[in-house]
Amino acid sequence: MARRAIAATALAAVALAALGGADASFVVEQGKLKILFPPMAQGTYNVSLANFGVPFYGGELQARVVYPPTNRDACAPFGGWSAGEGADPGEPTVVMVDRGNCPFTLKTLHVQQANASALLVVDNRNETLITMDTGSDDESQRIARLLQIPAMLVNWRVGHQIEGFLLGATKVVVNLDWTDVVPAPDERVEWEFWSNSDDNCGVKCDNQKAFIRDFAPVAKKLEKDGFTQFTPHYITWMCPKGYEDDQFCKQQCINRGRYCCPDPEDDLSSGYDGYDVIMENLRQLCLFQQVNATGRPWLWWDYTVKFGDECTMQKGTYDEQCARTVASSLPGVDLDALDTCIGDPEADAPNPLMEYEKWSQVNDGRRGDISIMPTVIANGVQFRGNTFDYTTILRFICSAFSSCLLPDICNGLVSNSEHACQEGCPGTLACAADPIGKTQCSEVAQDPGFECLCPKGMDEAPVDGVLQCKDVNECAFEANKYEGCTCERCVCHNKKPGEETSSAQSKDYTDKGYECYETEADPCAGNGGCWADDGFTACVDNIAARKELGVKGKDPSSLPAHSCVCPPGFEGDGVAECVDRWCETFCTAPGQKCHHMTGNHTCVFVGEGGGKSSAGGIGLGTWLGIVVASVAVMAVGAYALYKYRLRSYMDQEIRQIMSQYMPLDKEFDEDAPAVPANVGTGDDNAL
Repeated sequence: MARRAIAATALAAVALAALGGADASFVVEQGKLKILFPPMAQGTYNVSLANFGVPFYGGELQARVVYPPTNRDACAPFGGWSAGEGADPGEPTVVMVDRGNCPFTLKTLHVQQANASALLVVDNRNETLITMDTGSDDESQRIARLLQIPAMLVNWRVGHQIEGFLLGATKVVVNLDWTDVVPAPDERVEWEFWSNSDDNCGVKCDNQKAFIRDFAPVAKKLEKDGFTQFTPHYITWMCPKGYEDDQFCKQQCINRGRYCCPDPEDDLSSGYDGYDVIMENLRQLCLFQQVNATGRPWLWWDYTVKFGDECTMQKGTYDEQCARTVASSLPGVDLDALDTCIGDPEADAPNPLMEYEKWSQVNDGRRGDISIMPTVIANGVQFRGNTFDYTTILRFICSAFSSCLLPDICNGLVSNSEHACQEGCPGTLACAADPIGKTQCSEVAQDPGFECLCPKGMDEAPVDGVLQCKDVNECAFEANKYEGCTCERCVCHNKKPGEETSSAQSKDYTDKGYECYETEADPCAGNGGCWADDGFTACVDNIAARKELGVKGKDPSSLPAHSCVCPPGFEGDGVAECVDRWCETFCTAPGQKCHHMTGNHTCVFVGEGGGKSSAGGIGLGTWLGIVVASVAVMAVGAYALYKYRLRSYMDQEIRQIMSQYMPLDKEFDEDAPAVPANVGTGDDNAL
């Protein structure tokens, strides 16, 4: 007898470990917690969903966070304290408590009794998020059935940040979000129902049968209308190694211990055996395979509802004969094909359907091992919560639909039931195909619920006689209005639709179609890698040219921050060398010495014999007087010529740099001064 008890316990305890090995895993399903107030704490964080309570799948809850003045682990009833104390009338509240000292389910019950809308447990250790689960003891199971609010766990760091504000009497408002827990990759939801045909396991079996009966009509309609693809599954155990030929395994297993179910009454000496349950599980799988192959998967619901009503352990009709009678009442069911699918349960060989079930309950990379029943999987995400009823499961399945493609039955169960401009929704699809480029979808109250607009930074204008969305260059007339564009080294960039922001430092006026950003400090402060000698440098700061590019609607970043261009009167590549050609050209007379100036030069006569002129008949004093007078006159004329030529050179230099990156408009081409022959073009000067 002791051997039987030990083995029966092993049957229930080691099955999943045998399938998944020592690393059998559990995936933590997560929602979002967004702190809305106070402003300095704003942020969005992950929270884990508890495996009990009632998550608001597809919904959101904006609520005030409350930290109890005492009993902060919620391990005792709160007595006269209510979660609504200090909150505005009708304002939802989330009670935050500390982890530890008692079961999670007990904390949740006490918070629920204090009239809270939800529970937020703060982890007491710095670790990754875990799933709060129900204890295996009878009391925890009893309490779990009473829970009707959602419960979540937040990590230690975020929780203590919130606690700090609350202890300082600062109001904290959060938004709890379950809308993205279940992904919606397309217009159809693929969902699985994991259960067991046992009907003698107490409240759990009674609730499961009630759910199947209540949910069958909506499940059949969703399937017939093409909104869902449903698959039933059955949790399967294995007989422990070495016990395959023992009587307890023969009574609870088929195919020599490969597929088992625990004894319904936990009494191997009387009543029904696990063998009967596993055989009915296999029969229901075979029936679904047959009706699904003929395009009528909803007949599985008809069978299970009728079997649950007519073939019960309590009536003594839970057997093959009753099952065949129910199956034969369904249109088109082939009983011979059903028998072939079931095969020989005494064979020492795998059954293909049961083998698939055995491995399907192991972690598939998207969700963890299936160890709880009944449960539902929608689009690869497992339902969390202990309330397994019509409304809760329908909300969970509805949350897996894209909100613009909701079946009518889902309206009102999940948030944002109508969003025409969400991805894949009618408004987004219609605007993407707009013939004149109005690709921006905007939701409106009037039918059809959206309108198509030109993207930000574009406006409707005629192009070749046809209205099109045309880019508007805001930098030509908007940039000077905004501080981000008017600083000394700031430039404006007219953004095209969908274009990314240029840098993290940009002031992005996306709603106006452009951005402004400050360029680096003076790039010529260290000559920028250009030639430099005797106070002259070839480095030219391109900030003015960059600003001009922005005004013309071009990308300022397409022009380098500086260019290497030899100064006026010099020739060369601007990087390795710049040669003084003016002095070589103009100061060639005997006795002349050249002095180079920016934008000009001067030739000074130096006489032989220590500065004396070699011309006869003129004394040194007279000569010096003539030189001084000449120099004075020349200085005035040279200064005027210098100012004129310097301005002309600077204008031409900017035009020369810009011409390498964009064509100049006509208004900039007319009456432009000629480029001096000794100033290099873009072909012979490094930029």
